[in-house]
Amino acid sequence: MNKKVIVTALGMIIVTAAGVAVAQYGGAQPSKEQVAAKQQAVVQTTFDQLQSADGQQGSASGSSADSPNNGLLVTGDDIRISKQEFDFYKANVEMVTKLNQLQQGEQVAGNMATDSSQLLNQLLKTELAVQYAKKIGITVSEQEMTQMVNTEKTRLYDATLASEHNDQQLIQQIMAHRIQLTGLSEQEFWKSEPIKQQYGKTIYMSKLYDELLKKGQIDGPAAFDAFQDKLVQEQQGQYTIHTQLLNKS
Repeated sequence: MNKKVIVTALGMIIVTAAGVAVAQYGGAQPSKEQVAAKQQAVVQTTFDQLQSADGQQGSASGSSADSPNNGLLVTGDDIRISKQEFDFYKANVEMVTKLNQLQQGEQVAGNMATDSSQLLNQLLKTELAVQYAKKIGITVSEQEMTQMVNTEKTRLYDATLASEHNDQQLIQQIMAHRIQLTGLSEQEFWKSEPIKQQYGKTIYMSKLYDELLKKGQIDGPAAFDAFQDKLVQEQQGQYTIHTQLLNKS
C-alpha cells in the first residue's frame, strides 16, 4: 500500500494510507463516510484536549517558553525540550495511531497507554542529531527553510492531491486545527519563526542522513536510527532529563 508522510510543525508526523484499507471488521465493512466521520471526531477530540490542557491561545506555536507553567523536561548545552512541546508531540502521536487504526479497520481505544519515556527519547534523538549535524559543519540556510515551508504549504492545499487522495482533506483539517490552536492567522502561521525552524530541523536531519550514508557510517534508515540512539548514550552527561515533569498533567 502506498503511503505518504507529511512532516509538520513540532515533530507532528502524519502517516496516512492512500485510501481506506480493507481489513477484518468481523462484519460489514464501514463506509468511507463512516470512517471519515470517526477520524474527524478523533482529530476534534485531540485538539479540544490540547486547547483545554493549555488554557491559553498560542501555546503550541512551537516556542519552548521557559515559564514555570511549561517547565523544561530536558536541559543542556543548546538543548531545550519543554513540557509543552512534549505534550503536543505525544498528543499527535496518539492521534496518528488512532487515525491509522481506523483506516485499517481496528478498534480504537479511548485512552492510549503510550510510553512517555520512549516518546521523549525520540524528541531527544532529533535534537541531538541536529546538534551533531551542526558540529560537523552541516548548514541550513534561511532560503532553504523558507523554500521547504512554501513547498509543504503548496502541497497541503494542492487541489489535485485533494481529489486523488481521500486523506488529503483530513490532513487539511488537522492543519486547520493546528493553526487555530496557535492563535495566529494562516499567513502568520506559515511565516512564523518557530515553524520555519522546525522545518529547518527536518532539513538538518535529511542532510545528516545523506552525509553519513556517503561516508559509509550508515547503510539505511535503521542504521540512522541506531546512530541517533548512540548519540543519546554518548552524550548523557551533556543534558538533564527532569523526569518529575514527564507524567505531570
